[in-house]
Amino acid sequence: MTEDEILVRRWQEQPSEDISKTLHERYFAQLRGYFRKRGYSSEDSFDLTQDTFTRAFRSLRDFRHGGKFRNWLFQIARNVMRHDLRGQGTDKRSGLEIPLDDFQTSSAAPVPEALIEDKGGPEQQVLKEEAQQQLREAINDLDPQDQQIIRLQLSGFKVPEIAKLQKLPEGTVKSRLYRIRETLRRRLRKYYKELPF
Repeated sequence: MTEDEILVRRWQEQPSEDISKTLHERYFAQLRGYFRKRGYSSEDSFDLTQDTFTRAFRSLRDFRHGGKFRNWLFQIARNVMRHDLRGQGTDKRSGLEIPLDDFQTSSAAPVPEALIEDKGGPEQQVLKEEAQQQLREAINDLDPQDQQIIRLQLSGFKVPEIAKLQKLPEGTVKSRLYRIRETLRRRLRKYYKELPF
């Protein structure tokens, strides 16, 4: 039994502020990083992280042992993000806009891990960083709505969800995703043998 499971079992038997604090401290930075990597500002990431913990502790009695607590917590984070994006989408007639400030302006802005090709040992770090930078630049050069569409897909949203959030027909989203992939594949073929999306 993992330390997380022991803590959760103890909390389920008798809710404890000390256990809540321990879990909060253990996962706060990871959760905040999860939201930052998806384009949220530092302040919004903080708020969404707090919301994730609020929902997690509200549901912790229902946590079923056998699964990993961390996976369960990050599933809640993903649901929090979906809820937030849907809320933003209903407020905008022209479709959802996801904050891209970090992605556009910072050379150190994170790139989704799924897009980072493993190029070997530490001696290849420079090549890896160059590939990440080229990917950032390629995405930043896309049309603004195409940037939104590809960011949503990289965050795990399916075509029907993207269509709803962007207020576009599903067929339009599919064709735009195909065109975006082809554009990125051509531009990045030097760095990625095959884009994993």
